[in-house]
Amino acid sequence: MLQVGVVGVGYFGRHHVRILSSLDNINLIGVVDCIPERAKFIGEKYGTPYYTHHRQIMDKVEAAVIAVPTVDHYAVTKDFLNQGIDVLVEKPITKTLEEADGLVDLARKKGVSLQVGFLERLNPAFKAAMPIIRDPRFIETYRIGTFVPRSLDIDVVLDLMIHDIDIVLSIVKSPLKVVHAAGVPVLTSELDMANARLEFDSGCVVNLTASRVNSEKIRKVRIFQSDTYISLDYTTQQVSVSNLIRDSKTNFPTIQTRQLKVEKEEPLKRELKSFIDAVENGTEVVVSGEDARLSMEVALQVLEKI
Repeated sequence: MLQVGVVGVGYFGRHHVRILSSLDNINLIGVVDCIPERAKFIGEKYGTPYYTHHRQIMDKVEAAVIAVPTVDHYAVTKDFLNQGIDVLVEKPITKTLEEADGLVDLARKKGVSLQVGFLERLNPAFKAAMPIIRDPRFIETYRIGTFVPRSLDIDVVLDLMIHDIDIVLSIVKSPLKVVHAAGVPVLTSELDMANARLEFDSGCVVNLTASRVNSEKIRKVRIFQSDTYISLDYTTQQVSVSNLIRDSKTNFPTIQTRQLKVEKEEPLKRELKSFIDAVENGTEVVVSGEDARLSMEVALQVLEKI
């Protein structure tokens, strides 16, 4: 049974604990948080030991989930990798590309898994749509949410838009040519709303919108390709596909729309299960450190344009 610990049990980290504590093939050996009261509360809630420093569990775990503030990703993840411990770290992988390169190189040197928490890659709706996606020509993404007092140490591009950047880079296999972007702070000192336009050598154009000051939560993507339009809702896990069909006799065009069958499941649960599977079986992780580094590079290009 895999021995796993969670470092950082704030807004998102506690969901990792909730799911891990329900899995039969792992042993949650403890939770860590620098706020003692929070560590105690989550530890007691899920019946697991609690600590206030990540080094207190390093001799007890085989794998660790890191959900601390982004500014601490590098230092905490590095400590675990140095001990040969497999790591799932939340996105963005680090604050800088240099730090990301350091973690990627270290994981490779130590021969351990380094997965980054881009959970939309594990979203059942996206997985269902993947076999249909081919040579996209235009993509629109909307990642809009209500204000939540978390991840305020980073802007909306590194907090939200980077999810969609990762998705786009996973389906558009072409060099990025041009970046246009705009954004503004609204409720914080960082950017709270942003829009970016990415143009690829293949001719694909991508329009990304992200906001954390809306009155409702929207997580959608629309993908246009030859004779096909795919509409995907990450929140409801629904996918509709519209195809241009021509009558075999008259050649008259019509649009036919169908809903894809989606086996719904919480994306975070799928992400954790995929990480555990990669660790136990020595297989590739779904979103590697290299993938996360590339997404971060594009996100930083967006920020430079703003």
